[in-house]
Amino acid sequence: TVSGGEIYTVYNAGADMTKVLFNGNNKTKQEIELALDLKVGRFSVDNFYEAKLLNKISEEKSVTTDILIRITPGIECHAHDYIQTGQSDSKFGFDISQVDEIIDLIINKYKKLNLKGIHAHIGSQIFELKSYSDEIEILVNELNRINNKFSLNLDEINIGGGLGVKYT
Repeated sequence: TVSGGEIYTVYNAGADMTKVLFNGNNKTKQEIELALDLKVGRFSVDNFYEAKLLNKISEEKSVTTDILIRITPGIECHAHDYIQTGQSDSKFGFDISQVDEIIDLIINKYKKLNLKGIHAHIGSQIFELKSYSDEIEILVNELNRINNKFSLNLDEINIGGGLGVKYT
Protein backbone atom coordinates (compact mmCIF):
# COMPACT_ATOMS: atom_id res chain seq x y z
CA THR A 1 0.00 0.00 0.00
CA VAL A 2 1.11 3.57 -0.62
CA SER A 3 -1.63 5.67 1.00
CA GLY A 4 -4.13 5.82 3.81
CA GLY A 5 -6.89 5.19 1.28
CA GLU A 6 -5.27 1.97 0.11
CA ILE A 7 -4.72 0.85 3.71
CA TYR A 8 -8.38 1.54 4.52
CA THR A 9 -9.52 -0.34 1.41
CA VAL A 10 -7.34 -3.38 2.16
CA TYR A 11 -8.56 -3.40 5.77
CA ASN A 12 -12.23 -3.22 4.70
CA ALA A 13 -11.65 -6.06 2.24
CA GLY A 14 -10.76 -8.26 5.23
CA ALA A 15 -7.08 -8.76 4.42
CA ASP A 16 -4.62 -9.96 7.03
CA MET A 17 -3.09 -6.59 7.92
CA THR A 18 0.04 -8.21 9.34
CA LYS A 19 0.96 -9.06 5.73
CA VAL A 20 0.58 -5.48 4.48
CA LEU A 21 3.60 -3.30 3.68
CA PHE A 22 3.09 0.46 3.88
CA ASN A 23 5.40 2.02 1.33
CA GLY A 24 5.83 5.53 -0.02
CA ASN A 25 8.18 8.44 0.47
CA ASN A 26 5.72 11.01 1.79
CA LYS A 27 3.58 9.37 4.47
CA THR A 28 1.54 11.80 6.55
CA LYS A 29 1.20 11.66 10.31
CA GLN A 30 -2.47 10.70 9.88
CA GLU A 31 -1.61 7.87 7.47
CA ILE A 32 1.04 6.51 9.85
CA GLU A 33 -1.42 6.64 12.75
CA LEU A 34 -4.08 4.84 10.69
CA ALA A 35 -1.60 2.16 9.62
CA LEU A 36 -0.51 1.59 13.22
CA ASP A 37 -4.12 1.52 14.47
CA LEU A 38 -5.01 -1.07 11.81
CA LYS A 39 -1.89 -3.10 12.67
CA VAL A 40 -0.09 -2.91 9.31
CA GLY A 41 2.70 -5.48 9.42
CA ARG A 42 5.60 -3.56 7.88
CA PHE A 43 6.57 0.00 7.11
CA SER A 44 9.10 0.72 4.41
CA VAL A 45 11.00 3.73 5.76
CA ASP A 46 12.26 6.08 3.02
CA ASN A 47 14.03 8.90 4.83
CA PHE A 48 15.37 10.27 8.12
CA TYR A 49 12.32 12.44 8.79
CA GLU A 50 9.97 9.48 8.39
CA ALA A 51 12.05 7.29 10.72
CA LYS A 52 11.95 9.98 13.42
CA LEU A 53 8.21 10.57 12.96
CA LEU A 54 7.36 6.86 12.92
CA ASN A 55 9.37 6.31 16.10
CA LYS A 56 7.63 9.26 17.82
CA ILE A 57 4.14 8.04 16.88
CA SER A 58 5.05 4.48 17.90
CA GLU A 59 6.19 5.81 21.28
CA GLU A 60 2.90 7.71 21.71
CA LYS A 61 0.93 4.55 20.89
CA SER A 62 3.22 2.32 23.02
CA VAL A 63 3.91 -0.04 20.11
CA THR A 64 7.03 -1.34 18.46
CA THR A 65 6.87 -1.07 14.69
CA ASP A 66 8.47 -3.54 12.29
CA ILE A 67 10.25 -1.78 9.46
CA LEU A 68 12.32 -2.26 6.34
CA ILE A 69 14.62 0.51 5.23
CA ARG A 70 14.23 1.43 1.60
CA ILE A 71 17.48 1.89 -0.22
CA THR A 72 18.26 3.13 -3.69
CA PRO A 73 20.52 0.45 -5.16
CA GLY A 74 21.88 2.65 -7.95
CA ILE A 75 20.32 0.65 -10.78
CA GLU A 76 19.48 2.40 -14.03
CA CYS A 77 16.72 0.18 -15.40
CA HIS A 78 15.57 0.49 -18.99
CA ALA A 79 12.31 2.29 -18.35
CA HIS A 80 11.05 5.81 -18.96
CA ASP A 81 12.84 8.39 -16.76
CA TYR A 82 9.57 9.29 -15.02
CA ILE A 83 9.01 5.77 -13.68
CA GLN A 84 12.55 4.87 -12.60
CA THR A 85 13.04 4.88 -8.83
CA GLY A 86 16.21 2.85 -8.19
CA GLN A 87 18.87 5.18 -9.55
CA SER A 88 21.34 6.92 -7.24
CA ASP A 89 19.62 10.33 -7.33
CA SER A 90 16.12 9.00 -6.61
CA LYS A 91 13.85 10.72 -4.08
CA PHE A 92 12.80 7.27 -2.90
CA GLY A 93 14.78 5.65 -0.12
CA PHE A 94 18.19 6.02 1.45
CA ASP A 95 21.25 6.30 -0.73
CA ILE A 96 23.69 3.46 -0.02
CA SER A 97 26.01 6.02 1.61
CA GLN A 98 23.27 6.79 4.22
CA VAL A 99 22.47 3.23 5.25
CA ASP A 100 24.90 3.01 8.16
CA GLU A 101 23.66 6.31 9.58
CA ILE A 102 19.99 5.29 9.61
CA ILE A 103 20.79 1.87 11.07
CA ASP A 104 22.85 3.50 13.82
CA LEU A 105 19.88 5.75 14.65
CA ILE A 106 17.48 2.79 14.72
CA ILE A 107 19.77 0.77 16.97
CA ASN A 108 20.73 3.56 19.37
CA LYS A 109 17.94 6.14 19.32
CA TYR A 110 14.74 4.94 17.68
CA LYS A 111 13.89 2.19 20.16
CA LYS A 112 10.32 1.76 18.91
CA LEU A 113 11.49 0.74 15.43
CA ASN A 114 12.29 -2.93 14.89
CA LEU A 115 14.45 -3.31 11.80
CA LYS A 116 13.59 -6.52 9.92
CA GLY A 117 15.39 -5.99 6.60
CA ILE A 118 15.73 -3.88 3.50
CA HIS A 119 13.55 -2.86 0.58
CA ALA A 120 14.12 -1.39 -2.87
CA HIS A 121 11.92 -0.64 -5.84
CA ILE A 122 13.74 0.14 -9.05
CA GLY A 123 10.85 1.37 -11.20
CA SER A 124 7.79 0.44 -13.20
CA GLN A 125 7.20 -1.12 -16.58
CA ILE A 126 10.54 -2.92 -16.49
CA PHE A 127 10.82 -5.59 -19.16
CA GLU A 128 14.46 -6.54 -18.68
CA LEU A 129 14.75 -9.26 -16.01
CA LYS A 130 18.49 -8.59 -15.63
CA SER A 131 17.57 -5.39 -13.77
CA TYR A 132 15.96 -7.54 -11.08
CA SER A 133 18.85 -9.98 -10.79
CA ASP A 134 21.19 -6.98 -10.44
CA GLU A 135 18.91 -5.52 -7.76
CA ILE A 136 18.77 -8.81 -5.84
CA GLU A 137 22.55 -9.20 -5.93
CA ILE A 138 23.02 -5.67 -4.56
CA LEU A 139 20.40 -6.18 -1.83
CA VAL A 140 21.79 -9.55 -0.71
CA ASN A 141 25.30 -8.11 -0.52
CA GLU A 142 24.07 -5.05 1.38
CA LEU A 143 22.06 -7.16 3.83
CA ASN A 144 25.12 -9.33 4.51
CA ARG A 145 27.28 -6.23 4.97
CA ILE A 146 24.76 -4.72 7.42
CA ASN A 147 24.44 -7.95 9.39
CA ASN A 148 28.21 -8.28 9.70
CA LYS A 149 28.93 -4.64 10.52
CA PHE A 150 26.16 -4.22 13.09
CA SER A 151 26.01 -7.82 14.42
CA LEU A 152 22.39 -8.11 13.29
CA ASN A 153 20.39 -11.01 11.96
CA LEU A 154 18.18 -9.27 9.40
CA ASP A 155 16.54 -11.75 7.05
CA GLU A 156 13.98 -9.86 4.96
CA ILE A 157 14.48 -8.46 1.48
CA ASN A 158 11.65 -6.89 -0.51
CA ILE A 159 12.51 -6.22 -4.15
CA GLY A 160 9.37 -4.20 -4.95
CA GLY A 161 7.30 -4.58 -8.05
CA GLY A 162 7.41 -2.94 -11.43
CA LEU A 163 7.58 -5.87 -13.85
CA GLY A 164 6.21 -4.63 -17.15
CA VAL A 165 3.17 -6.09 -18.85
CA LYS A 166 2.89 -6.08 -22.63
CA TYR A 167 -0.48 -6.03 -24.29
CA THR A 168 -0.81 -7.72 -27.67
